[in-house]
Amino acid sequence: MDTNLTVETMSKEDRERQMYGLTAQEMIEDFNMWNIPGDAAMMQMRAMGILSDVQEGLSRGVLSDEDVRQGLNRAKYFMSEVKRQLPR
Repeated sequence: MDTNLTVETMSKEDRERQMYGLTAQEMIEDFNMWNIPGDAAMMQMRAMGILSDVQEGLSRGVLSDEDVRQGLNRAKYFMSEVKRQLPR
């Protein structure tokens, strides 16, 4: 990805890769490969798993600031998907 791009000139996929480390579609495809598509409880578990991985990586000092930021953003993405699926 060209780091000289501004947010305004970046594609949606490039913005997602910068934010999450991969695209939202790639996250959902990976999730759906191992879980029931759209299963809110499992999405919540996935978010907690990501947070646990980030916490462990921080404690061992093996994650860069960027890895931490992207991991937290991935967890927030899954939690927003859970919220989106809850009845209103």
